[in-house]
Amino acid sequence: MSDDDMNNKTSPKEAAAPTESLRAPIEWLFDRLDRLWKERKQRGGGIQWLLKWIRRSLVFTTAAYLTLLVLILLALEYHGEKNLTLCLLLYAPPMGWLLPIIPMAPLCLLFCPRVALAYLAAFPILLLGYMDYNWTGGRKPTGPSLKVMTNNIGQKGKTSLTPFIEAEQPDIIALQEAGRARQFTAAYPEFNVAAHGEFTLISRLPILRSGYVRDVMWHGQPAAAWFELEFEGAPLVIYNIHIPSPRDDLNKLAGRGAALGLLGFVGGRIGEVREEYQAKWDQRVAFAEALAEVIEGDQRTTLAVGDFNMPNHGVAYRRMTTRLKDAFAESGQGFGFTVPGTTRNPLSFFGPWLRLDYVMTGNGLAAANCRIEPRRASQHRAVVAEVELTGSGN
Repeated sequence: MSDDDMNNKTSPKEAAAPTESLRAPIEWLFDRLDRLWKERKQRGGGIQWLLKWIRRSLVFTTAAYLTLLVLILLALEYHGEKNLTLCLLLYAPPMGWLLPIIPMAPLCLLFCPRVALAYLAAFPILLLGYMDYNWTGGRKPTGPSLKVMTNNIGQKGKTSLTPFIEAEQPDIIALQEAGRARQFTAAYPEFNVAAHGEFTLISRLPILRSGYVRDVMWHGQPAAAWFELEFEGAPLVIYNIHIPSPRDDLNKLAGRGAALGLLGFVGGRIGEVREEYQAKWDQRVAFAEALAEVIEGDQRTTLAVGDFNMPNHGVAYRRMTTRLKDAFAESGQGFGFTVPGTTRNPLSFFGPWLRLDYVMTGNGLAAANCRIEPRRASQHRAVVAEVELTGSGN
């Protein structure tokens, strides 16, 4: 063999190097899987190592998901409108928080079945802890009582509230976005009717006085009206409320606003935009606080009803219910969702997923039972509650 041949001869490793570098990724993957399979019976072999790694990853992912779920739901409950991302999530279908279970649970069942059982904890956390499913239901009133119904009829489409009215036979009907009172006077001749702008009250009881709530205005426009009735020989004041919808602000949050809230930028132009968005939500909280103070300061027997446009979570709702009592939370059964009446969203099983309409009892009243109108395709479903005197009103 010549010296040239000796110089041109390469080692096996050197010959394999260019071939190895030219192999397709899929070839490398199959070669690795084949090696793992051949090592499967060896103690600590490749298959055992891979399975161990997968199980540890699934345990970590499951624990992280459940922890994050609890933290987010607590943040929504107690921090709500104080963060732009949380603002958007307050109005999102809550069942969406269960979506990670769809891919993760089958993997856990395949590799570590005991860990899969941990995902069952997500259901009571969400359904009972956050969505506030109410098991108790109501009771029959034991003292003087009234049946009160409320509904925003502005986006009812071609649907009618009349069947629900006829089924429930309420004593008082509070309507928002109702238009002129003349049509209701003709439709309910046995009732007393009073109206101020969009706010209409239809009552079997005498209506003594009424007017706008002018102490608290929304951008210079009234967002509530009050109606003083006579009940059991004493005044009863019903606050008919319609806080404007945050729909436009939510549409903004669906874009860059959500990212701003999530990332928490505070500097430069980005900080200015974030502060501008946040200021609108702070205003909603301040409005709810001011309105609650007006109602709480009324020493007469009081009710607050209507379209509050606030979910039953977050800072605004918690402030509103500091002294006022949510009739459905006290005496309803189920979730009590009222909005939207119809939807194509599969995350809500094509039904409503928000509670924005309320009957709230104030001085001198307590809720005996509360129900939500079933299966109407209006944007808002009606709420009806039986409330009774407690003797604490002046």
